[in-house]
Amino acid sequence: MLNCIESDPPAVDSWKPNSEVMSAIPEVRLSCEQGRHVSSINFASFGTPTGQCGKLSHGLCYAQNVLQIVQEACIGREHCSVPVSTTLLGDPCPGVLKSLAVEALCTPQ
Repeated sequence: MLNCIESDPPAVDSWKPNSEVMSAIPEVRLSCEQGRHVSSINFASFGTPTGQCGKLSHGLCYAQNVLQIVQEACIGREHCSVPVSTTLLGDPCPGVLKSLAVEALCTPQ
């Protein structure tokens, strides 16, 4: 079962920053229903990812090792967060607005 947050959100390229949730370092938060945990990260990309849940792709600009970073932070946990920071994830294309897209699978523990 594929777990897409908020019932298949709109395409990544239509996302807009939410000024009400902005913090010093933004983060992506993943959460499974109670009794479930993140069993796999099917996709993770920081840069200019495109597509929709189940059909995401890296885009023209993407940082290396992001999938591994998200897997280490989230697999086996009910909740996790990953800072959206070029310090942690790298800066694959300086001067370009970037986003972090993650597709995770939650399964019973």
